[in-house]
Amino acid sequence: GDTVLVAPGTYVENINYNGKNIAVIGENRETTIIDGNQSGSVVIFNNDENSEAVLQEFTITNGLAYPKGGGIYVSGASPQLKNLLVIENISNPTGQGGSGGGIMVEYSTLTIIEDVLLANNSGIQGGGIFIDHNSNVELINCTISGNSAESGGGLTMYSSTLTLLNSIVWGNPSDNNQQMNLNGSISITFSNIEGLPSAYNGNGNIDLDPMFVDSDNVDYTLQSSSPCIDAGDPNSEYDPDGTVTDMGAYFYDQSTPPNDDNYSLSFD
Repeated sequence: GDTVLVAPGTYVENINYNGKNIAVIGENRETTIIDGNQSGSVVIFNNDENSEAVLQEFTITNGLAYPKGGGIYVSGASPQLKNLLVIENISNPTGQGGSGGGIMVEYSTLTIIEDVLLANNSGIQGGGIFIDHNSNVELINCTISGNSAESGGGLTMYSSTLTLLNSIVWGNPSDNNQQMNLNGSISITFSNIEGLPSAYNGNGNIDLDPMFVDSDNVDYTLQSSSPCIDAGDPNSEYDPDGTVTDMGAYFYDQSTPPNDDNYSLSFD
């Protein structure tokens, strides 16, 4: 039940919650960084942690794990992962192979992943995230892009339940040309999916270029003309005040001038 507050900085270490239901919260996900030093999964939940186990406001990077979960590994636990940047993690060491480059979830009754960017991670299956073994996962306002795998560049799931809401899955290369390889019970609503399967047409889903500002440099904020702005579910239980209705991990603040080349100021 305790909360650990972490000051900005880069922390080179690997963390295991070890069954402790605590909240570990960084100052800011852009400036509070946990670097796994390619020494296994960066963060591990595998001792029956429940929803009071929270990881929030961090960059999770440089994890290298075999066979599962380069960035975050969840097994037999039900944590909440919020406001994270999970970038440049690997679950596929040379000559071996593994799943869930960014996040691996298995044997989980419920893992909530909210306001999370999964980018530039890699694995054999589910470069961004791999879900398996009767898990229940909710992905809300997530951006999954730039990840790679042999199967399911962005997301792979077997024998599990997935809720995908207000999210973007775009630009995740794989050998089988699938953004997602999904097997199980699936709900996809108000999300932007590249190559959207026909089974998920409607329900607020779209298949349109999200118009990231600069994905080549890991800037997945939205340009002012992005179709993902104001395209999320306005009645979502995760948005009780009705103010955050964009798709993806970055809220577009329409009260300030846009930060892209489609906007300019002119003075008389």
